[in-house]
Amino acid sequence: MELKINTDDGSYAFPKPRISHWKLVQKWSQDIDKWGFLIALITECPLEVANGLSFEVQGLLLSKFIEQFEDRQPSTKDFTKSTFGEFIDLDLWLSLGLEDNMSQICETIFNDPDPLFNESFNTILAAAEWRMQVYRDYDEFFGLSEYEKAIERGVEIEETQPTQQSLQLAWYETIQLVTDGNLQMSDWVVDQPYKKVLNWLTWKKNKIEQQMLDLNKRKVA
Repeated sequence: MELKINTDDGSYAFPKPRISHWKLVQKWSQDIDKWGFLIALITECPLEVANGLSFEVQGLLLSKFIEQFEDRQPSTKDFTKSTFGEFIDLDLWLSLGLEDNMSQICETIFNDPDPLFNESFNTILAAAEWRMQVYRDYDEFFGLSEYEKAIERGVEIEETQPTQQSLQLAWYETIQLVTDGNLQMSDWVVDQPYKKVLNWLTWKKNKIEQQMLDLNKRKVA
């Protein structure tokens, strides 16, 4: 059944829910005084029309609209086939916060900053889960388990909130490590399977750590 508001000047239909609508609902739906404002944003009807509805009607319309968020399709993307560049893009935006960067995350996955909610939300959640699994699979490189163990021991870790610029710089430096500073190879690296590059980075990190260990042993000797 199509949800719509009928007026003497025409009707205003509730669209199929998109990611932007989900964000609006998350922000405004708990404040009953903002229900009219929320309805106007969703339907693009005049604010005075939405505010002219009784709270009972506003609540009924919003509840029916919100019910549609429950009908989610399964994830449609196999992230294990991602390139290194795709992993970097998702890691960057997810590191900065899923909800705050939903548009950028959707653009990265779907080439659409505001896809239909039902077709995309489970895929977005799958992307976040996949990213964390990559961190665990390549723990020798990322060091996630050591961080988690330190937190469990109650170690106070001074953390600096990452910024887009700092994360981009960190990944740029990582790419330069892989290419040995050869800028012409940068595009080639980001187009490689993420597993291939992370395997090399893990090997490289272990090699450097072993070299440092051997150096320290010689100093002691």
